[in-house]
Amino acid sequence: MADETITLQQYVNAARQTFLTVALLPDQNHSLEITPEGCLFLLTWTKCFTEAFSKGKSWNGDFTLADFKVCRGHVQKHKKPKKFGDEGMKNDMEKFVEEIELVFRSRDSRLRFTYPPYFSDFTFRLRNLEIIQNVLSNQYKLLLETHMCFMPSYERGCFIIGLYRNYQGGDQNDKWETAIKTAVCASGWKTKVSNVVFFKDIVTKAEEDGRTYGKTNFEAFRFSRDVMTHGADQDYRFETNNEEEKFPDDSGIELMIPYHLGDFIARIVAKVILDGIDITDELFSARVKCV
Repeated sequence: MADETITLQQYVNAARQTFLTVALLPDQNHSLEITPEGCLFLLTWTKCFTEAFSKGKSWNGDFTLADFKVCRGHVQKHKKPKKFGDEGMKNDMEKFVEEIELVFRSRDSRLRFTYPPYFSDFTFRLRNLEIIQNVLSNQYKLLLETHMCFMPSYERGCFIIGLYRNYQGGDQNDKWETAIKTAVCASGWKTKVSNVVFFKDIVTKAEEDGRTYGKTNFEAFRFSRDVMTHGADQDYRFETNNEEEKFPDDSGIELMIPYHLGDFIARIVAKVILDGIDITDELFSARVKCV
């Protein structure tokens, strides 16, 4: 199947079980994690729509999985889009969201959340397109095609570090501050993370170093960066006897951030991109395993 071209329906039927895996987190909770196969599938299918929308074309919601084809994991359009105006694009996104929610929903009883990290933010963006003069705006196209839900967990962790570095060294402080201030974070996040196994040691270490976390969104952003830069030092990552890596590629560590802070980081990223701050280097380096 790897080299032959088949319909998207055939591909989903055969491969959907490879799109997600369940990861054990350091606090013993479980989270869905999108695999490179799932990442590639969702990204390339999304790009079928963003490429059409950037030309003012759509399917007006009149498509099925048989209208797309797949070769080597890449989704391509088979049925040609036409000009249906803004409403046609919105109709496509309603149908698209319905389809991907079916594909990426898990009913595993161990899970608190039934979709992978940042998926809810992604579907929100799909339902709220920025259309200017009958075409998808360039910034919104970039936002959809580089969304955090496409990033494998390890790359997403590296992306958070790079994103924070860009914020610290950037010259558009007003835009950065607005993006961080307006991003909705989990209510009472500081109290919550202070009582979570694995996070406790990061909070304590910051206090010992004179870097105590406040309760603001800026501090939640710094905390997220610190989880990735200092989290790998935690003993939970190693087996007691032979120091075998317990959380391969730090995936369990990074997944703790969306599990406990929700879509906070994705909301910052969306505002940053739409306000024109350049984070393209960070975005595309984080997608290296997907394409």
